[in-house]
Amino acid sequence: MDPAGNLYIITFTKPGRILRWDGKNLDTLFVSDDISGGDGIASGYESGKVVLIGSDGKHTVLFENLRTPAGIGFDGKTVYIPLLEEGKVLEKRIR
Repeated sequence: MDPAGNLYIITFTKPGRILRWDGKNLDTLFVSDDISGGDGIASGYESGKVVLIGSDGKHTVLFENLRTPAGIGFDGKTVYIPLLEEGKVLEKRIR
C-alpha cells in the first residue's frame, strides 16, 4: 500500500499486470511479459526477471535469467531479491 491508501496488486499471468485499487476503482498501471507469473511487485517468478518501473511508466530490467525470484525488498537505495530455490539473496544498488 502507498501512503494514500492505494493497494497495489500484481497478477500471476502472462503478461503480468500491476493494478491499483483505491477502494472504489481498480486501474491497470502496467502490463509486460517481463513480469509474467508476478510474485511481489515487479518480479516475475516464471519469467525470471526483476524490473524497475519508473513514475513515467517506463521499465528497466534489473535482473534476468533468475530462478524463482520472490519477496523483493527495497530500502530506498538497494533492491534485495531472494532466490528461493538457490538459498541466496542478490542485491543491486539503484540510487
